[in-house]
Amino acid sequence: MAAPSIVLILNPMSGSGVHQPSVHRAASTRQIDIREVHAGYRADALARDAVAESAQALVAAGGDGTVSAVARVAVERGVS
Repeated sequence: MAAPSIVLILNPMSGSGVHQPSVHRAASTRQIDIREVHAGYRADALARDAVAESAQALVAAGGDGTVSAVARVAVERGVS
């Protein structure tokens, strides 16, 4: 199954987690696929998988580590 054009890599452990419901609502109304970082699912691996599945843009929501990992993959793979 091909990925949507935009994939959001979300680290639910970042911050207090109170933002999770609003992030999910905003993404779903915009048809943005959310992939959550969990044990065994690192942000960079999720981003690479999304690009391999034809994602045209990556978005990161989390701390510095999540943002830098997703940005690094975007630069490596030439996506927005």
